[in-house]
Amino acid sequence: MDRVAAGHIISGPGHSKNVRPNSQDQEEHGQPTKRAFPRSIYDINADRPDIHQWHNWTARIRVKKFQFGSTFSVLIFLGDVPPQHTQWKSSDNLVGTHHVYATSLPPGGDSGIINEGFIHLNLAILRKREDEAKFDPGEIKPYLRENLNWRTADLRSEPIEISSLEVTVVSTLFSKVPGARMPASSDRRTHHDITFGRPGGATDRTTD
Repeated sequence: MDRVAAGHIISGPGHSKNVRPNSQDQEEHGQPTKRAFPRSIYDINADRPDIHQWHNWTARIRVKKFQFGSTFSVLIFLGDVPPQHTQWKSSDNLVGTHHVYATSLPPGGDSGIINEGFIHLNLAILRKREDEAKFDPGEIKPYLRENLNWRTADLRSEPIEISSLEVTVVSTLFSKVPGARMPASSDRRTHHDITFGRPGGATDRTTD
């Protein structure tokens, strides 16, 4: 299976906007303090000694690499998608873009090779739900079911349809480890029901 490295996942423009104010700056101006926005998904709850575990949510993308016959992209949104495709890449709701690099000539003539990529959702969720801490499935699943969207585009950013596209949601339990910079991960689960039945979402054939 052709798997895409994390370096192929490019953050959307929303990652540079709506950054939480620095706590020290707020104190100097007599404003109530707020949590500093985490630098990465692993820093979430680093300033919360009362939170030891939380769920990390990810959009998993699977698609036949050579189906389109050229390079294309899958754009993941959290919230409404602009009606004009020329606005997709500049949308505040764009979480990230997964690029599928391909040619019209698959090696060995195998056009069924599956390309897979992941886009983390927690930071985008946190920008829209500032009080979120544990990212509990009971709250996040209904939220993603209503707000998670995606589109596909070619090299010219023109909309295209890829029938083999399959976007599903995966959660992983993160646990703080004393003395470690990164949390431990466990209890990985695939939530087919979040995108099931939608074009490009999970189907009866979706596997974990």
